[in-house]
Amino acid sequence: MGGIGTRSFLSSSPFRGARPRHGRHDADYTPIPPTLYEVEYMKRHREVVHLKRSCGILLALSSLPDGTGSGDLGGPARAFVDFLARAGQSLWQVLPLTRTDGLLGNSPYSSPSAFAGDTLYLALDDLVEQGLLAPEDLTDAPSFLDGRTDYDAVRAYRDGKVRLAFGKFAPDGAYYDFLERQRYWLTDYTLFTALKERFGGLPWNLWPEELRRREEDALRAAAADLREEMDYLAFGQ
Repeated sequence: MGGIGTRSFLSSSPFRGARPRHGRHDADYTPIPPTLYEVEYMKRHREVVHLKRSCGILLALSSLPDGTGSGDLGGPARAFVDFLARAGQSLWQVLPLTRTDGLLGNSPYSSPSAFAGDTLYLALDDLVEQGLLAPEDLTDAPSFLDGRTDYDAVRAYRDGKVRLAFGKFAPDGAYYDFLERQRYWLTDYTLFTALKERFGGLPWNLWPEELRRREEDALRAAAADLREEMDYLAFGQ
């Protein structure tokens, strides 16, 4: 695309470097210089990214063998990455890792949050290494389905272990820095999730009116009442 001019580029972009004033196509039609936004658009879309030819594998994280009903970000994931490297692969495409909703079929594309990761994928073995779980805490895993993920059963087991780890967690400066950096979405997510659990999974439009309308006093009172649950949900992130 070297040598492309501003006017010729903009004429083929979503913007137009020349357009009629007041929407009239008559003698008053005069070219209008591109705005700064249009120029920035042009600069960005003139860039050409050169990538080497590569290949990889699509595999949902939940499909990894783990023994606890679902794959996670622990040992099996690292072993799979090593396998990809030995096989000459350079890409691992996964499905979204956001929290799923059983009422929506546990589809990773129907999540209550665009940012929150699913605690289903926290590596329980890593929590043992960090001293937040004891090895014997993982000896009571039930028999899960073979070849598929039973989300209800797996979530009940894994969330119980994450909650147990939360009870031993001592926040430090790095954790408080994380909370501050992610505050723009994390506070709303934890409050929304805690409220949804309190109301038995009902959609928000069936909650009390003061919460549906996001009245500040009601939200503040709910956050104070649900602080411990919100802290647990934040820990899971």
